[in-house]
Amino acid sequence: MNKQQRPRRNAEQWQEIIARQKAGGESVSAYCRKQNLCEKNFYS
Repeated sequence: MNKQQRPRRNAEQWQEIIARQKAGGESVSAYCRKQNLCEKNFYS
């Protein structure tokens, strides 16, 4: 079974994602779950 490939994000895109998480005041874990993001990648 093949894994569904997720889009690769560049540094600028990750900066925007992180800024949205901070602005929302939500925990990283909760934000990543809701946005279908890998928490490990968020911290990378």
